[in-house]
Amino acid sequence: MPIDRGPLARVRFSSAGDALAAITFWGKIHCWDASTQSMRWVARAGSDAMDLCFSPDGRRLATRAGTNLTVWDASNGEPLRTLHEIAGTSLAWSPENILAVGQPDGKILFLDADGLAPLGHLDHGFCPEGIFALTFSSDGEFLLSGGKGDGLVAISTIPAGTLPQNGFTRAAPFHRGSVLDFSFRPRAPHVASAADDGTIAVWSLVDGAFLAKLEGHTTAVTSLSFSHDGRVLASRSRDGLVLLWRTDTWEPAARLRSATNYLAGAVFAPDAPWLAVPSPTGSLALFTVDIDALYDHSPASTTLHTTTAKVVLLGEGRAGKSCLALRLAEDRYEEQPSTHGMRFWSIADARLPREAPVPKNHRRELVVWDLGGQDEYRLVHPLFLRDASLALLVFEPGRGKAAENEIVAWNDHLGERDEQGGAPRRLLVGTKLDEIDRAPEDRASADRLRARTGALAYLPTSARTGRGIVDLKSALLGAIDWSSLGRTSRPALFERIRAHVERARKAGRAVLTLLELEASVAGDETDAELAAAIPAVASQLARQGLVADIRLSDGTRALVLEVEQIARYAGSLILLARDNPHGVPALAIATLFGPAARFPRIPPGERLRKDQELGVLDAVIALLIEQGTCFLHEGLLVFPALFPAPDAADPAAAPSLPAAIRYEMSRPASEVYASVASALALGRRFGPARLGPGRADFGVPGEGLSRVSISRSPAGKARGGLELAFSPDTPDEVRRLFAGFLEDHLKQRGVQFVERASVRCVCGYVLPEDTVKSRLVGGHSDIGCPECDTRTPLVPRTEGEDALAAPIFALRREAERRREESVEAARMAMAVARITAGNPPAPIRILHLSDLHLHEGDDPEVLLQPLLTDLRDRVEGLALEKLDFVVVSGDLSSRASPGELEAARHFLSRLAEAMGLTADRCIVVPGNHDLDWDTEVYDFKKKRGLDPKRLLSGSFVEQESGYLVRDDARYPERFRNFSRHLYHPLCLREYPMSAEEQGTALLFSAERIQFLCLNSAFEVDEYHRGRSGIHPGALSRALAEADRQIGDARRRGDLEEDASVLRLVVFHHPVTGNEKIVEDAFLDQLRRADVRAVLHGHVHEDRAALLYHLDPVRKVHVIGAGSFGAPADHRPPSVPRLYNLITIPRDHGRMRVDTRALRKEGGAWEASCTWPGETPGEKRAHYEVRWG
Repeated sequence: MPIDRGPLARVRFSSAGDALAAITFWGKIHCWDASTQSMRWVARAGSDAMDLCFSPDGRRLATRAGTNLTVWDASNGEPLRTLHEIAGTSLAWSPENILAVGQPDGKILFLDADGLAPLGHLDHGFCPEGIFALTFSSDGEFLLSGGKGDGLVAISTIPAGTLPQNGFTRAAPFHRGSVLDFSFRPRAPHVASAADDGTIAVWSLVDGAFLAKLEGHTTAVTSLSFSHDGRVLASRSRDGLVLLWRTDTWEPAARLRSATNYLAGAVFAPDAPWLAVPSPTGSLALFTVDIDALYDHSPASTTLHTTTAKVVLLGEGRAGKSCLALRLAEDRYEEQPSTHGMRFWSIADARLPREAPVPKNHRRELVVWDLGGQDEYRLVHPLFLRDASLALLVFEPGRGKAAENEIVAWNDHLGERDEQGGAPRRLLVGTKLDEIDRAPEDRASADRLRARTGALAYLPTSARTGRGIVDLKSALLGAIDWSSLGRTSRPALFERIRAHVERARKAGRAVLTLLELEASVAGDETDAELAAAIPAVASQLARQGLVADIRLSDGTRALVLEVEQIARYAGSLILLARDNPHGVPALAIATLFGPAARFPRIPPGERLRKDQELGVLDAVIALLIEQGTCFLHEGLLVFPALFPAPDAADPAAAPSLPAAIRYEMSRPASEVYASVASALALGRRFGPARLGPGRADFGVPGEGLSRVSISRSPAGKARGGLELAFSPDTPDEVRRLFAGFLEDHLKQRGVQFVERASVRCVCGYVLPEDTVKSRLVGGHSDIGCPECDTRTPLVPRTEGEDALAAPIFALRREAERRREESVEAARMAMAVARITAGNPPAPIRILHLSDLHLHEGDDPEVLLQPLLTDLRDRVEGLALEKLDFVVVSGDLSSRASPGELEAARHFLSRLAEAMGLTADRCIVVPGNHDLDWDTEVYDFKKKRGLDPKRLLSGSFVEQESGYLVRDDARYPERFRNFSRHLYHPLCLREYPMSAEEQGTALLFSAERIQFLCLNSAFEVDEYHRGRSGIHPGALSRALAEADRQIGDARRRGDLEEDASVLRLVVFHHPVTGNEKIVEDAFLDQLRRADVRAVLHGHVHEDRAALLYHLDPVRKVHVIGAGSFGAPADHRPPSVPRLYNLITIPRDHGRMRVDTRALRKEGGAWEASCTWPGETPGEKRAHYEVRWG
């Protein structure tokens, strides 16, 4: 049957089978009489057609093309009604005369089919990136939907007489890729679903039991259709291959070729053995299928059927899991080292007990995964827990209560089982019980522990002696619900490829290229489809977690056969981030390359070959970002769940906020918190992330503060939960959107949660949930504490919650887009690091800026672009593509308002991105303009009630009738804005509020440079504008921390024992000339600590000086940067805007300072020739410093 203007988008039979319709992507509709194959009519629906469907009675036809949904008369092609401006990709028509439209935001819109009036929508949250597949059962009791994402199938049960959105929806993870089509099996409550991973799942509609998994396609399976009698399933993939599967054995009985790349699939008629298939010639072919003959015909190739169960071993590293796994898999004992990451063993069918004979070509397989027990791997484990049928909770009873508490925490890590079996069954296993009469074991405690963990049984074992292993294996096999696993049917070629992969793994191959695999398989037997089958099998193995699919440094596609290497390197990266010497759990990608790269817990002799290691690192970083374990921030991989606990006495700690909502969840809070914080940071709607221990704060100027934090469960479970809290000035709409986005994220991740509205005030008083709900029902947005009268902001719910749908969807898409960009940016950073790792080391280049003086409303790009041009210009500029550090010595803002500091942060962020810097290489100190002048820190006291002699000098200001007395508790708050809106979101740590703590040290071992950062404005306020100085306590702490960092670096091997370190100190105020720090005795301490240079700003002019010039060795050079952004009326006459570029050779023998000037507003930067040259009268744009 010829098609005009193909290719086809969809082909459908009417429910009675008397009509056949097809629509092309260009919107041309063709309708035939199915029995005579004669054309009934042709019509045009519009371009960009996506779907069509018949009404249950076959009298009407609905199409979705462009932004129009049109209902047609199926008898003559006349349009009956059109709904314009509607987004959607898939259609379904219920027996209740309701049209369902799958939409790009993952919702399903329901319309009255007669008038196309909206009836409501369903937002189940399981397909957040769009609905691709949608269908009603013939009786209308079920609605199935699927789409882009993690392979979840949404099953909506619709009670009779109710609208579809009022039904109950559950999700089942039948696939590992986007779901593309469904087909109901006639005469049986079975459904087949197809996905872009090339697989087909067959499952029960009654209980969701998994019946079979079909492999055989090498590309995405785009359509499915059961024959009228349910005996044959037709599947079609994107490459045009059509397979006809027997439904009694789930083996392919026939195959044929159709047009490639057509989404329209092979479709059976509902009442006859007719099969419509898009033909390669551009027409629609109609076949009559002799099903009996298919059943009698022997297939050309063998199909193998495998049922695989995954068992995970969880417990502390000392519990003996690896020895137990080896005993289970190979029935032998051998001392095993601690598992770093993960290991797995495959137990073949021959080693499993058989209750009954196994049919030919059928086998069972048990895969035992031993997950490392060290803390750093707990963030990695969620990547490997999926699809586990059983968990063995392994502990050492001889260790008593400590071991029991540990295994309870591991049990909480698994999550709770629900009515749909959301978590694996579990057995409690005691280990190291080698001798019954000597091994300590409290059976009563073990039984109580079994009940507490929900384990099916407790089994004492000894891997050394074999005690209890037979009982454990029997209990293990009995606990696995083999019937729910279904069987996987795959062609013999696919199985042969898998066998070669397994053979290479057992031979000790860590990485195998696909070219090597193809050569290996072809050595056994040449197969015409081998080239297509190998990538398909590789993708399926990777989706099942049995291998990792990577690209080597030369672009060659390869498989990591030792998938435990993924966990091992992931754990090592987590350790590197956790132990970051700068105190922030983050990791610079560039540090993973070069001769100095190290990987904790992976000895040098056990590291992979270089090209293989690079491919594994690429896969690991992408996996960690995609799973939300970390996110990319200013070139750093940041791990939210690893932030260390603060000092409780630190006044810089975030202010306490009472929780407005608490979520109790089915998964460990630390795991979920990391992905939530990452998604919020990537979405950027609520401002940059300010991360702390177990909390993430967000906020933009004018919208207050929104916080998500980890809470302990009231029941004391280690799993805990999440809490939301808001500052009183957070607008209601921001609170609603913040909570809505978090709940949407939890749904996307498949996290079950219960919302609790009880409020615990900062004073400790708990307001009951009923009281809080009553307040919300009354339309109030806060509640008062009856004990202390503190107001707690709530999250008001409104009738029109649908108003949040669009912004939540936009946020979700933005977060996903930025996550994808982060993966690509990380790969680019790795590629650059790989290329440059072998280059000769370039000199160290430090950009020194000061006094930006940004005002409200200033565009930071106006400052940035001329600077970047000057840095990169190879003719008149500095010819740089990359910097090593940027130092900003204060006065980034004018009055430290949130808007000014946000603009300064944006400037530094863009500068770092453009010049290849990471956030930890931005060295920032505050100046006198970076403290908040609007913060009231003095209280008026009348003279008669105050003796000034009892007050500290400098802590009060005498007035005519009294004194202004400094409030020492509020005084540090002047720097809160600096911390909240610039320092914390940029540098990932809070700026200390206490003056004693405002001295930090930052060591960079690769460059052998250490910066000491001090606050010279710690005592500046509106009454003491010139009171600059360095706090003695801050200086002492900075010097002590500097020495400790160098000692630690030497112990780690990052610094050689005799390696020198160049120390530079940064603060705002000058130590020479006018406006200098008066109390300058601290400089002698800096000299004695071998500080070689002081970098400062403040005076708005370039300044160079030498201190201690008579000292034969310890001279201190002073380098002033001038003002980078101060307006003309804030600078001395004739002094332009200025900045410095400091260049230091790797041997640290000297320092060159290039001075750049911008003489006219709106002009270009140029060399500032103000420094004496070698000859009289000569002026240069740079000067050199040589260490004495």
